[in-house]
Amino acid sequence: MSNKQAKLQLVVAIEEVVQRGIRVEDREFAVLTELLMIQLLKLDSIEAEGEGGDPE
Repeated sequence: MSNKQAKLQLVVAIEEVVQRGIRVEDREFAVLTELLMIQLLKLDSIEAEGEGGDPE
């Protein structure tokens, strides 16, 4: 299982628990937020090319 798949499974698992009305501990959200922020920083460092990129 890839790292991305593991993160997706964590998101899905937390979503299912919350939808059932079960309380989720704050640290679960903190861990998930940290993982997603790391991914966001990686995506932010990718330079865009083509029509969607920054004008020069």
